[in-house]
Amino acid sequence: MASGDTATTNESQNPSSSFYLHPGENPGATLINIQLDGANYHAWSRAMKHALISKNKHKFLDSSVKTPEQGTTFHDA
Repeated sequence: MASGDTATTNESQNPSSSFYLHPGENPGATLINIQLDGANYHAWSRAMKHALISKNKHKFLDSSVKTPEQGTTFHDA
């Protein structure tokens, strides 16, 4: 394993990393209990933002996290 790959692997296991996925996270998990219906956009948006911030994932929406370099573990081919 190359030294760059080791750093990337360690980053995926670091809870403070944006790329970290907690073992309890899964695509089917409900983040908020508010269903968006158009009239409640403000409440839904606020709840979703807080949920994403609490999981350290809001950075993907506000572009704080840059696209990983091609060839690294986190780059989507």
